[in-house]
Amino acid sequence: MDFLKAESNTCRDDGSTISATVFVGNHLYVANVGDLRTVVSKVGKATTLFEDHKPNCFDE
Repeated sequence: MDFLKAESNTCRDDGSTISATVFVGNHLYVANVGDLRTVVSKVGKATTLFEDHKPNCFDE
């Protein structure tokens, strides 16, 4: 297979996402990258933690 030729024909709209959460004692550390939503629930109320990450967002 000619990988260079195959690569030139691929779609460029794909990407990657990750959300990581770590509890340390009474602290919750959360990080995310990509176009996903990270939500935490406290006493039954859902709260979004981050703004959406999008490749077409000027601020990024």
